[in-house]
Amino acid sequence: MIETKIIEFKGMPLFQKARFHAHELMQGSFSEFACFFYMVQGKMISYDVRGLHTIGEKDAIIKNCGSYVQQYIPK
Repeated sequence: MIETKIIEFKGMPLFQKARFHAHELMQGSFSEFACFFYMVQGKMISYDVRGLHTIGEKDAIIKNCGSYVQQYIPK
């Protein structure tokens, strides 16, 4: 990850802005959070319990975060 910034509201994460290296693999777990992803550049492939989600440049997705694995792919 190149840079990240988290904006909180009432002690909880509300927004996160992040810049990643291409082909970086990220995994994590956020229970009881809704996730909104907007891709400015590149492409993201996200795997979760509901399957595979591909988010391209200028695409957005809202989902229940849960447990996931994501891979960032260059433009």
